[in-house]
Amino acid sequence: MNKLTFHLGYLLISALLVAILSILLSYYIINDWYEDGFDRLEISFMSLLPSLIFFVIILLSNIFLEVRYLKECQAENIIPIKMFFQIIYASFYVVLAALIFDSLYYYFIDSTIAKEFADGLKNMMEVDGKAIKSQDIEDFREMPFLLQNFFALSFFCILSNAIALPLGRVAFSVIYKE
Repeated sequence: MNKLTFHLGYLLISALLVAILSILLSYYIINDWYEDGFDRLEISFMSLLPSLIFFVIILLSNIFLEVRYLKECQAENIIPIKMFFQIIYASFYVVLAALIFDSLYYYFIDSTIAKEFADGLKNMMEVDGKAIKSQDIEDFREMPFLLQNFFALSFFCILSNAIALPLGRVAFSVIYKE
């Protein structure tokens, strides 16, 4: 087996698993909130909710996937990717997969959540009856929901991978007593 294919396989499987589970759970919760209309607290929390869900799912799944990855590396006599690059690649692929799935959802299924979120933020930002520029909010409304929250999502993905992957390596060394 090609080393690059071996490494990319684990990174892509992990990214797809995390992206699908996180998006499904995020949209399930957000759609539940949407049924009775968003209040200010829900709008405020919506910018962090997907990122926190990604954080937890990455943390849980990547610890187990890292142990499996290291076990396969050992069995195939392949040197694992350096930790820094693994964190960067894993985070990049998760964010990329999430943005692709979210864009597909936004453009082909339902764009209501992203637009309602943007409108809720607009209403919260009005000061003394003065709103932010309408063109800015219109541009923001036309983005998929996770793209609207790109920086928080990216930060939490990098943070959770920076925690999960070293923990997976520690778990591997404890379980298999290197």
